[in-house]
Amino acid sequence: MAACLPPTLFSIPELVHSILLHLPVRDLLRVQRVCRLWKETTDHSLALQRKLFFVPVANADQEPECNPLLREVFPPWFPNHYHDSSDIPFSDDFSPGDLCKTLKWYTDEYRRMRVLSPEASWRRMFPVQPPPARIEEIYTEGGCSCFYRIAKGVIREHFQHLQEPGITMGFLWDVGIHVLEEKWEPKTLGLHWHMFPFIPTEESFKDVHFSRWIEELGPVRNVITMDVRWSNDCYPSGACPSGLSVGYFDPDIIKWDFDEDGNPGV
Repeated sequence: MAACLPPTLFSIPELVHSILLHLPVRDLLRVQRVCRLWKETTDHSLALQRKLFFVPVANADQEPECNPLLREVFPPWFPNHYHDSSDIPFSDDFSPGDLCKTLKWYTDEYRRMRVLSPEASWRRMFPVQPPPARIEEIYTEGGCSCFYRIAKGVIREHFQHLQEPGITMGFLWDVGIHVLEEKWEPKTLGLHWHMFPFIPTEESFKDVHFSRWIEELGPVRNVITMDVRWSNDCYPSGACPSGLSVGYFDPDIIKWDFDEDGNPGV
C-alpha cells in the first residue's frame, strides 16, 4: 500500500505521529528502524513514550494496564487475568528451572543473548502503567529438618533512586532473579501486584484460604511485594545459576532483617 502513496506522505511529522499512535507496542519499537524521522518522532513524543511504557502516564489514578509486550515475553511475571482468583491473586510461582522452560526465547541462543543484553529496551520499560512505585517488601520463608526461617527484605534507602520514577522491568527482573538464585534450592517466587483490586468470586468464598488472601493482599496500593518459598536438605549443595541474570547484581541493594548467621537487624 505504501508504494501507491506519494513519496512525501510519510515525511510529514504530524501524520507520522498520528500513524505511530495506532501501532501495537511491538510494532512501534520495530518501525523506529525505518528512518531517522520515525525514530526521532518516537523519541520526542511523550504520548509515544508513554505508549511504549518508557514514561509514566500523566494520570496516575487511571486503571492499571499491564505492558502487553512484557507480558508476552515474560509471561510468568504477570497474572493471567487482572482479576484472577483461581490462586493467590496476581501471583505466579516458578523456580529458575521451570521458568526457563516457559520462556520461548530462552532455548534460542541468539534470541537469549539479545533479550538478556544489559542494553535491551525492555529493561527500561514499566511492567504496568501507571508504574508501580516500589518493591515494598521481599519475604522469604523456608528451611529444612534442622531449622525454619522467615525473613523480610526491603530496598535500602540509598538505593531507592533505582525505583524512581517507578519500577522498571529491568530492576524488577534483577531483584527477582537474584533472590531466586541466592543460597537455597528449590524455590518459588510469587509476585503480588497490589495495584490491581481483588474481585472475589463465588468460588473464592468457598476456599479456606480466602481470608488469608485478603489479609496478605491488603488494600489496593501502587506497590509490588515478592514472596519466596524455599526448602532444602540439611546439607545443601548450593544454588545453581539459572542463566537468567543480565549482569552483576549488588546484593547490598536488599536489606534483610537477619545476617549470615541468622541474627536480626542487618
